Amino acid sequence: MWPVLLLLLAANIAVSLTRMRKRIKLAEALWRGKGTRKIAVSLIALRIGSHFALNALGLAVTSTPGHLLFALVMAAITIGLLAYSQETAIRALTATRTTTAPAV
Repeated sequence: MWPVLLLLLAANIAVSLTRMRKRIKLAEALWRGKGTRKIAVSLIALRIGSHFALNALGLAVTSTPGHLLFALVMAAITIGLLAYSQETAIRALTATRTTTAPAV
């Protein structure tokens, strides 16, 4: 079992150092962006605010299915916002590359 895990670890490191380098740089650029930070803060505010709002309405989430549904909704919102942010950033990077590329 250990040799297989060590082989998978070595393969993961090799892929990370070669093929994933561009994606890691893109991810770092996305995290430095204001849009990603705004999304992170707004998701935290949404999470806390929705709990306060539900408690104020007397609809506190106390059951397991309720928590699972709440988690699924928050996950969907998170994925949607981050996908939009990444798409916007990639579009901007692509537009920058095409306008600064030398004409042939």
